[in-house]
Amino acid sequence: MLKISKKVEYSLMALQYLWKNPSSLARSSDFVSVRGMSEELKIPFDTTSKVLQMMQSKGLVEAERGNQGGYRLAANLDEITFLQLCEWIEKKRVGLGHQCESPSGVGCEYRKSCNIEAPMHHLSDVVATFFGQFSIEDVLASRISLPSQLKEKV
Repeated sequence: MLKISKKVEYSLMALQYLWKNPSSLARSSDFVSVRGMSEELKIPFDTTSKVLQMMQSKGLVEAERGNQGGYRLAANLDEITFLQLCEWIEKKRVGLGHQCESPSGVGCEYRKSCNIEAPMHHLSDVVATFFGQFSIEDVLASRISLPSQLKEKV
């Protein structure tokens, strides 16, 4: 089943924290400490620090070292898709997780008899396309809606 990883969840939590904290915006000279953020959000410091470093490498946040250091937003979250964030954090293509090959290149044990390889790849592409339609800000502001053809079925 489709599942958002903890690293992506912690990334969103950190971004929400920075987005809602006016002192962390790029126009401010204030930076938010990772320790303070992880303690307030009750999420692991090490993982929070790692995802913030990943986001810094992509220009989402900027960092300052030292006693007054920490992170602040560096990008407009309305210009970065949820798909981009997921792929940056996971370092792989987003989809359903259906794999016809393992990371080591070994094929699935059912590959020779599999009759759903093409439909699963297509479905995975649809999921990735959906995630690419809304921004991080859309996620954080709960502005995501289903396409009209899906609304009728729900």
